[in-house]
Amino acid sequence: MPRGEGRVLVTLDKDFGARIYRDAEAHAGLVRLPDLPGAGRVRALAQAVERHAQDLEHGAVVTVRGGWIRVSNPPD
Repeated sequence: MPRGEGRVLVTLDKDFGARIYRDAEAHAGLVRLPDLPGAGRVRALAQAVERHAQDLEHGAVVTVRGGWIRVSNPPD
């Protein structure tokens, strides 16, 4: 995970969320874009980062799916 560089990871894959919650792997924030059509991904990513930049700075997992965004706080 790119935590050492302070970079937020963007993925279409579910495995990274599992690594964070199941394995308590350190990270600097994660944006998941599962099930979004290619044309909408960039716009959805931009909206998620704009709306939830502070959450991501604190290590949140932001999932964008369809018309909704879910923010999950990192495990303690």
